[in-house]
Amino acid sequence: MRVNVKALIFVIVILAVGIIFVIPYLNPGPGELSGNGGREFSLTTQPAEKLQEAKAAGRPVFLEFYAAT
Repeated sequence: MRVNVKALIFVIVILAVGIIFVIPYLNPGPGELSGNGGREFSLTTQPAEKLQEAKAAGRPVFLEFYAAT
């Protein structure tokens, strides 16, 4: 019995792609379980006010910028 090699490779590729897309749904990361809409980081509600409070308290200020989607 001769197996069509192209068809076998095609089936293996389709299965691999399917597995790649299914794994994130079976094993959610920390962002999906954090309860903040799937984002890993939560947004600061009043950033300017928090910055002034940190400066007044003498705490170091670290600014990080993330693209909002």
